[in-house]
Amino acid sequence: MSDYARSVWRRKGLVAGGLVLGLLLGLLVFPRILPSEPKYDARARLDVRSLAVTPDGQGDGSASAGAPLGVGALAPDTTAAETAINSLGPPARQLRVLKRHSRARWATKLAGAVRSSAIASTQVQVSLADDDPALAEAALQAYLNAYVTRRNGIYDRQVREILNKLNGDAKVLRDEVLRWSRQADSESGGPSVVTSTRLELAKERYAAKTDQIDHVSEAAALNLTPTRVLDKPTAVPSDNAGNAGVSLALGLLLGIMGGVGLAFLFEATSPKIVTPGDAHVATGLSVLASVPRLPRGLKDSPIVVADRPFSAAAEGYRRVGTALERQGLGSDIRVLAVVSGDPGDGKSLLAANLAHSLARQGRAVILVSSDLRQPQVERLLGLQQLPGLAEALHDDSAFSAIGLLVSINDHLLVLPAGMPAKHPGELLASKRLVETIQILREIGIVILDTPPARLSADAMTLSGVADATLLVARSGVTRMRSLLEASVGLRNDRVRQLGVALVGTSNPMFRRRIGYYREQPEAEPEEFEELEPTEAPTPTPLSPKPLPQPPSDGGEDEHGYEVTQLKAERNRRAAE
Repeated sequence: MSDYARSVWRRKGLVAGGLVLGLLLGLLVFPRILPSEPKYDARARLDVRSLAVTPDGQGDGSASAGAPLGVGALAPDTTAAETAINSLGPPARQLRVLKRHSRARWATKLAGAVRSSAIASTQVQVSLADDDPALAEAALQAYLNAYVTRRNGIYDRQVREILNKLNGDAKVLRDEVLRWSRQADSESGGPSVVTSTRLELAKERYAAKTDQIDHVSEAAALNLTPTRVLDKPTAVPSDNAGNAGVSLALGLLLGIMGGVGLAFLFEATSPKIVTPGDAHVATGLSVLASVPRLPRGLKDSPIVVADRPFSAAAEGYRRVGTALERQGLGSDIRVLAVVSGDPGDGKSLLAANLAHSLARQGRAVILVSSDLRQPQVERLLGLQQLPGLAEALHDDSAFSAIGLLVSINDHLLVLPAGMPAKHPGELLASKRLVETIQILREIGIVILDTPPARLSADAMTLSGVADATLLVARSGVTRMRSLLEASVGLRNDRVRQLGVALVGTSNPMFRRRIGYYREQPEAEPEEFEELEPTEAPTPTPLSPKPLPQPPSDGGEDEHGYEVTQLKAERNRRAAE
């Protein structure tokens, strides 16, 4: 998983570009093409009472005037919707709910878009959503007017029908009362019992019917308008207006996926060296050792062999030195060129740490900053720009390479790159390069930090004067093609290649054994209470060491004398 993360990090520019593109899609494109909720909601309240009226003037019991109507009491009314569409005229086609639909389906769509919910026993809130607040208010008002008119008309027809029937029944009963009344008047000696009884029953039925008519008329008067609009429709912003959040999230998600996908695609088309197996496949050489990458806290101290000798990275550099010694470094190999394909492969860092590692073992080491174009050794060791290899390679130079060496410690000397007055390629191609290397190899092991092999021919020139070459690759950074080209170029020049050192690896073994490689704990203060305080050592300035002048009689070769004096000086300092 860490290798995939590193691949994405190396192509972070593509991921950032994908995020920017996704942001633009989420803000400008997706809100227009994705379905979204309308921006405004036109709302109004209706008072809706039961239309059920019985001939006795009461409701049917299941839907009385005061009974709660419940949520969704208003069923879709396509007739009212059609009337509202006709009253709106041409603006009706701009309604969001009617767009992209044929005219024949408008009434059904508008009736279905009108939502209602009960807010009291007889009150219902009705709403219609649209992106245009004024159009939403006008459409809802037209629909409610048509709905109220139609519903109240139904109620009026019901009341009229009931009253007409009751009045007809009352007329029949009144005629029956008149008939029995005339019968009673026509009988001599007064009405008989039967006639009187029939007359009373007819009067009672007539009186009951008139009372029923009065009750229905009274109920109709009290419920004159069973449906009425309580307030004017008002448009308010919708609770779920738009789809900005969804569009933005979708755009960012697509941007990240696209950026990561492109990163993996580029990594696949331009593969990197990640594992020792990759380095072996690219070069055909064995990997001498792997160096774990530096922790974040050690980035400011790159020479971990000296500053963090117990760290996993320092152990990796020591393993590189041990593997090189088994290959003959220090015996038949006195000059080692450290080569990489591209800048940033860790070549200079490995050369500096390797030189420190060998010097800490008591070996005499000369680290040559031979990248005359962009020297890196001086930056790693904290040295200023000093005369060095470039000055020693001039044909008319009065400088000797030994006199330009800078002492780092008792066993490590550094020859800076210097300040070339001619083209670096011409200086390195001169015969004085071979003479200078021959002088330095008599002192100790010479490590050449070369320029990137794919950017100039200087690396091949320096490898030609060395006894052997070490290729360096950085895990997850070095391209397989670059390492292959560097190896093929060295092979074509018949340069001896010892192998590949892979730096910047992520080694699970080191993580599991971190306790073994951690820094040694400092002693507790009480352990030193009885020790006398000592003064802190004064650091030795990093400057060229003055050498004795050779004898004037010419009895000894000048360079041989310098080498002899330098070895004597090193033996004296080692004895001290």
